[in-house]
Amino acid sequence: MKIGVFGLSFAIRNLQIAILRLCLKIPQKRAKYCHPQYTPPVMRRLTSLIALTLLAPSIVLALNYTPTAQHLYRDSRTFSTAEVAGISLLTNLGAVQGNPGNVFAVQRGLNRAEFAKILIYLPLLKTGYGTPDESDQGCFPDVSVGQWFTRTVCAAKYLGLVQGFPDGRFHPERPVLYAEALKMLGNLYDYTLDHQPSDEWFTPYVRAAGQHRTSLPISLEPGDPLTRGEMARLVAAFHAESLGELDLYRSAEQGHVISSSSSLASSSSSSSVASSFSSSSSSSLPSSSSSSSSSVALDLPSRSHFLILGRRSQPLADANFFAEHEGIYVQSATVVLKAKITSIDAMFLVDQDGRDIGQLSLSHYLDDSDKTWKGTFVSSGGSVISKGTQRVLAIEVRLNPKNNGGFPGQLVQVDRWSVGVRGQDSQSTWTVPAPATVYPKHETAQGTITAVANAGDTQSVLATGTYQVLGAFSFSAKALTGATVRLRNLEFQVSKAPSVAVMNWSLASPSGGTHLSCSVNGSTVSCSAIPPELGSIGRDPIVLRLYGDVAVDQGSVNPFLQVTLNQPGSLGDNGAVHWSDGASDYTWTELQSPIAKGTLWK
Repeated sequence: MKIGVFGLSFAIRNLQIAILRLCLKIPQKRAKYCHPQYTPPVMRRLTSLIALTLLAPSIVLALNYTPTAQHLYRDSRTFSTAEVAGISLLTNLGAVQGNPGNVFAVQRGLNRAEFAKILIYLPLLKTGYGTPDESDQGCFPDVSVGQWFTRTVCAAKYLGLVQGFPDGRFHPERPVLYAEALKMLGNLYDYTLDHQPSDEWFTPYVRAAGQHRTSLPISLEPGDPLTRGEMARLVAAFHAESLGELDLYRSAEQGHVISSSSSLASSSSSSSVASSFSSSSSSSLPSSSSSSSSSVALDLPSRSHFLILGRRSQPLADANFFAEHEGIYVQSATVVLKAKITSIDAMFLVDQDGRDIGQLSLSHYLDDSDKTWKGTFVSSGGSVISKGTQRVLAIEVRLNPKNNGGFPGQLVQVDRWSVGVRGQDSQSTWTVPAPATVYPKHETAQGTITAVANAGDTQSVLATGTYQVLGAFSFSAKALTGATVRLRNLEFQVSKAPSVAVMNWSLASPSGGTHLSCSVNGSTVSCSAIPPELGSIGRDPIVLRLYGDVAVDQGSVNPFLQVTLNQPGSLGDNGAVHWSDGASDYTWTELQSPIAKGTLWK
């Protein structure tokens, strides 16, 4: 019985590949047989037969969860327990393998060409034929004959799994983003999509993965690039779920040893994907989301930032590199931090346009203090700086999520860094240190204050009496799920005419409720220990008002008063707004000076 079933499965896959090869060899003659939705009648009949046969209880379909990654890859000690499970499963299937030297490099990025190779291998595993033949004409302007990824990218295109960007190119060098991976895998495994009118293009795929429980159980934004380790976990979850073994795989992710119940696991699993392969559709990002590896435009020159746990950062440091005598290829980078930072998951070298040049990993060989990060980018081509020109290169990081290695309140600063280059003409290699300077300090957090603004009129009439509104300010913030940004202390600077006197300063919301008494020291009004019910900022901005009892000398000429939140502060220099993310306290913001000027009362 088993021989018959897998013989039929093998025949189905052979027929699929034969058709695909013909389509790739003569794309101009592609008819209905080459359409991604087409399934030959004989295959439909064979598929029905095999589906009935697979119901027999004597046949056991199981994946191989043996943790082989711990023994096959030299860098396995850098794998998390969950990464061991995903990498082992895909390695046992033959879908992935390490880099030269048996190194998997879990923290290295993954580009679109590399992901297409893994994607196209899933339904072709164990067929004995490998991938389809290379197209004679290529399939994108930047995917031409002779490149290592041509046949897999073209096969994925002809099967409707990938498509180009608005400029018509595939951009194989760009990192594959989480949203792109969810779309391609969701189409490959035939997920049913629920489209809502307000959805972004990727939202149905994110929703479907959540419903199937195959999304990564870590904090990732749709526009975040995937690492090789994250890719392995994601693909393994999709594949295990397609065979009804997601719970087994999740158990393996937690470190439980699971033995395979069938030596035929690899061949049986690959056949289950083949039937859904033809109905998959393409994946692409809008050009506005794909023009950069970063989720937002680069903030250059680098300045102090809050590094949000589970997110990719703005540049920690940047420098100009000049190719004086000949053009150069940037092929490696070494970064030394001021201190060991456990919250950093991965580090990236990017160019001034936000494109990834390569990913760096923590180097235990160069430095046992865990402050040195090293990356080599020869395989990805590196980056070119033409003779007589200079380029800005920058260092970014991605943070571990909270409860998975990420901690709020850690101070991050680059001490020194350099790039390794190769001359275009001489082919000589040398190291170019970044110019010596003091790089900005940064701090890890679960959220940040995004804006503070005047919530009153620009100018109004100064009134006398008790409990007068002397300033109104709105506060906006963003925080990770489960965290809340909360104001702790506010320090207002008061500018007023000598004839104006104010007493009994207090802070409250426009709706009333809790009132907080504030202290005065010269021209500074300090509102300290703001209670949670007054200072917690949710999805919507909050407004706080500053009140006081106002008196103006009789006969005063041109009385005025204005309250300002002045200094944003910096690491080591307290600002006017102190706040908390629920786990750590912060005494500065990323805002400009002055932060916000209140109403001018005259």
